[in-house]
Amino acid sequence: MEVERHIRTLIPTITVAGALLALTAGVPQAEADAITTPFGTDATPTAQTRPAPPPLDVHTMRHPIPPKPAHHHKHRARPGIPASIMPALLCIHTREGSWTNPNYGGMGLMTATQQLIATDMLRRYGTTAQAWSPHDQLLAAYRLYLRYGWEPWPNTSRMCGLA
Repeated sequence: MEVERHIRTLIPTITVAGALLALTAGVPQAEADAITTPFGTDATPTAQTRPAPPPLDVHTMRHPIPPKPAHHHKHRARPGIPASIMPALLCIHTREGSWTNPNYGGMGLMTATQQLIATDMLRRYGTTAQAWSPHDQLLAAYRLYLRYGWEPWPNTSRMCGLA
């Protein structure tokens, strides 16, 4: 009975000491003893330091971030369409429809016009403008503009204030 009572009095001290031991890693031994010993400090404190826990290996928790290329540009330059004409072409696009509009694409280019202006793109993509990249559709529309002005888009160019 007396042993059981003695064990019960030690359990809170052991639990608190164990928790404090985990919190004092890396603290000088004398300071740690002062914190964890409920009955005072040792008479001869040592200058030892508890070993700190090993650092976490971040490479096992996630992939390392790859280095950026030396000359990384978010948008690469695409030759062929002057910046001054882009707002007008994009205005026409907003009124002509989706880039994937069947047969005509986002610039409203009829199939006969595609064959006249953009045979290279028809050959490259193997299909009509709805499958072309938006840049290639804009490039074909720019070629058409250079040849005929805004005439191929009479209503749309009026709505955009171009005619």
